[in-house]
Amino acid sequence: MRSPLLWLGLVAFISTPACKSAEEKAAEEARRKAGEELRKKANLSLDEHEVNCGKDDAMGCAALATAYQIGEEREANPQKAQELFEKACTLGHPQSCIDAATTYLDDEKWSEAAVYLKMGCSANSDDACTRLAQVEQELDRGKAEGEAGEAGEAKDDDGAELSEAERLMKEIENAEQDED
Repeated sequence: MRSPLLWLGLVAFISTPACKSAEEKAAEEARRKAGEELRKKANLSLDEHEVNCGKDDAMGCAALATAYQIGEEREANPQKAQELFEKACTLGHPQSCIDAATTYLDDEKWSEAAVYLKMGCSANSDDACTRLAQVEQELDRGKAEGEAGEAGEAKDDDGAELSEAERLMKEIENAEQDED
């Protein structure tokens, strides 16, 4: 069972693609503006960012990834955006590390998300470090639950695995027998 507080923390930065809420629309608009601002600061077109990304320029890859993510001047392509965010992250762009991790967080692929959050944290992103701590708690919780499940796999007299309720009843019965 996942901690409600951790879940709330994770939900705060995990988006759901099915139906866009006002928050998601605002976040998308913020990403669009951030991508636009990146290009303006660099005074480069998206085509020039594409060329620079091909030359392993982190900023170029980040700007291009944002364009593919939101469908600005390029057809929206989440898979291409993910690849570019991952590349920009490995090239040292911390926000791209968070963006790359988000896809894995959406799918509850904690280990994969942790890889990119570690890179973002190493690049001095406080946000990535905070999210990494939450993901590591989730990973630890999953390991503990897995170990507890393995240790607690009770079987009935025929060797069939018991449900959680049946296992708990068996534990109670055993405890009562120990008391006698």
